[in-house]
Amino acid sequence: MKLSLSKKQYLNKIKTSQLDLFETIGKNNSVLIFGAGRLGRKFLTKLQENGIIVKAVIDENKLLWGSKINNIEVIPVKHAKKYTDLPVVIASILYGNEIYKLLKKNNFKYIYTPYYLNLINSKFFSIPQISNMFESVFNYKNQSDISKVEKLLSDKESKMVLNNLIKFRITADYKYIDNARSKYKIFMEKTILGLMDKEVFVDCGAYDGDSIELFLKAANSKYDKIYGFEPDLHNFRELKKWHKDSGKKNIFLIKKGVYSQTGIINFDDAGTVDSKIPNKSKIYKDKTELSLNKNNYISVIKLDKYFANKSKPTLIKMDIEGAEVEALMGAEKIIKNYKPKLAISVYHKPTDLWNIILMLNKFDSSYKFYLRHFTDEIADTICYAV
Repeated sequence: MKLSLSKKQYLNKIKTSQLDLFETIGKNNSVLIFGAGRLGRKFLTKLQENGIIVKAVIDENKLLWGSKINNIEVIPVKHAKKYTDLPVVIASILYGNEIYKLLKKNNFKYIYTPYYLNLINSKFFSIPQISNMFESVFNYKNQSDISKVEKLLSDKESKMVLNNLIKFRITADYKYIDNARSKYKIFMEKTILGLMDKEVFVDCGAYDGDSIELFLKAANSKYDKIYGFEPDLHNFRELKKWHKDSGKKNIFLIKKGVYSQTGIINFDDAGTVDSKIPNKSKIYKDKTELSLNKNNYISVIKLDKYFANKSKPTLIKMDIEGAEVEALMGAEKIIKNYKPKLAISVYHKPTDLWNIILMLNKFDSSYKFYLRHFTDEIADTICYAV
């Protein structure tokens, strides 16, 4: 992979692409935040601690309207139109581009996306999930790996997706995310996966049954067995409810995470799609080792171990918030010996976009690889291996 400019030059271009946030705050010393979730609360506290006035927190969730965060009212965008001259800080990774377009439509002049903010001032606007996306592209080894992956990709669309996602990282321009977006719905690319009547489908990160539902629709409800792994307690309850309501047979739900080892591990149980194993977590053999640890924890298991005496998976999906590499290590024997079709999220960590494909190619060099991106946001890039 060759870049036409240096890291410093790309960064300077981004910096000069719009007015500095603190310049637009100016004499009014005022700003708006769009997003009342965890990131919005984090930004709000940081801004207030630095003496900056937050006029309002904007959010389109009707249930939040009129409530207050740090004594700042949550309002809909239509009520924020009187502040169109104030800068707006977008505090949402999953909906940053959508929010940007909504604010533009409503004539807000100064809009700052989370990717831009984190890149320009990572200490003030700390977002660990995306903090190394820009830097990762300028590492020489990563550049070599990106080039290798581009050659491994099996169609023009996959190469286009890869190139547009890299262009987004070095420009902070969401038009490249828009360019990368697939015309199909998330996960089930039927033309790539070529589903059979008797798939053994393993859903890692089954959440509330949404991806099993997509599989059933794509497979016309024809399958052998379905295994759903979901470690979050709240999500697992919703998953069981979905299963009961569906009336489907031969679906087995497992309240565990999947990982490179079997044991106990710390876990952030958000009760949402964001539930995850924290970075650099340690595996424990049993709960007694965790007695002095205040964090929540879950049981995790290697897929190689779980399926040692069961029907082998023919299709594995993973969307497990950054634990994909570890989980694939725990499925190495299955992949090498049985070559199941794979649908793996490659967007949770900056280097997953290429490292996961290179890892799978080492497991079995006969795999064909495809990349698809399913939203107009940073999230939801899937690698298919068939």
